[in-house]
Amino acid sequence: MTISEKVAYLKGLAEGLNLDTEKSKEGKLISVMIGIMEELAMSVEDLEENALNLGEEIDVLSDDLADVEEVVFEDDEDEEDYDDDWFEVECPTCGADIVVDDEAATDELKKTALNLSKPAGVRLNIFTLDKTLEKMPKVEALNENIMMIFGNTATLRKFCEAYPKCKEVNYGGIANKENSKQYAGAIFLNETEQADTQKILDLGVKIFMQQTPGHKRENLTRV
Repeated sequence: MTISEKVAYLKGLAEGLNLDTEKSKEGKLISVMIGIMEELAMSVEDLEENALNLGEEIDVLSDDLADVEEVVFEDDEDEEDYDDDWFEVECPTCGADIVVDDEAATDELKKTALNLSKPAGVRLNIFTLDKTLEKMPKVEALNENIMMIFGNTATLRKFCEAYPKCKEVNYGGIANKENSKQYAGAIFLNETEQADTQKILDLGVKIFMQQTPGHKRENLTRV
């Protein structure tokens, strides 16, 4: 029995008592209360209907998202977050995150640790460089914005060499290490990383340094 049906039942009982709703105080009170209950019942039923419609729309969106993930990620279920040592590439022709790192993609311990550290509700996928390059045509076909995160400058350089559509890279944060040169507040490059970076610049790829959206953006034009 719905709320409206229950209220209608109570109204019928009240009418069966033959209460004087014009002169009797008790009759007036009961009449007003039943009227309010009828309005509340209709409002609740409207809310229930809206919630049901919203749930159906969410299901449709969820199915669409699942289709997108299936096209891009196929059967790969590896997920990963990144820290300040990763290099980010924003793909202009490619909404998900892809981690590109050969070592992490083949190390179960690293994958588990990084997966445990990722934010709740975020799906991140770990691919090798070759797997990433193989998937790029499908990624482009989605017409979505995807952030790609690279584990080191060597992998990033190889990606840029093999995928000339990459036009801009963000060095969000690179940890300090021995014999490193500082280029920005959180950007430290050793000789090998400097060489990789220069080759990336020579390819015509623009590099900027910005740890978070709130930080100042600085262009890296030479090393």
